[in-house]
Amino acid sequence: MKHIYGYLAKTGKKLRETHPAVQAAAFFIFLATIACIFFIVVFDTPSRRHLFYFPAYQGTALHSEARYLAKTDDENRHLEQVVDEILLGPLAPGRAPLFPAPVRTLNAFIRNREAYIHLTAAEAAFTGENQPPDRAFEIFKKNVFTNFRNLAKIYLYIDGVEVYAENPYAGAGQPE
Repeated sequence: MKHIYGYLAKTGKKLRETHPAVQAAAFFIFLATIACIFFIVVFDTPSRRHLFYFPAYQGTALHSEARYLAKTDDENRHLEQVVDEILLGPLAPGRAPLFPAPVRTLNAFIRNREAYIHLTAAEAAFTGENQPPDRAFEIFKKNVFTNFRNLAKIYLYIDGVEVYAENPYAGAGQPE
């Protein structure tokens, strides 16, 4: 141990005597590193930005909305947050919700790059003034795939019945 200490002390003395520019550069790099760590710790936000798409009331255009959701380390809780925000509908006027108000999340979880989302709804939830069910499910999946880039498939269930059982990739830019 004394040998290592002696070597380091000798090297430090030699650097101070012969390389003042190296010593100054090392000092400024050290200060910059401390400043970066300080700013990351102090200015780290407790929320994460998410992008959501909602259709216009008139026409077929999709409009995007940015929302900030609380950060969470639990991947399943994060998925539930995103699904709940999608079900709440758009904030901006002139945009239609994907599903009517009675639709709620029963549970949502991720296993092996596959998302399982269980929704519940009243009998008349998918009829009437909202988007056609096929288009609503496609936009719903687009929202989930946009906010979870690591997913390969999404399995969507409504009251225990699987939606799009033949193509879990629908809405992900994949051929249907």
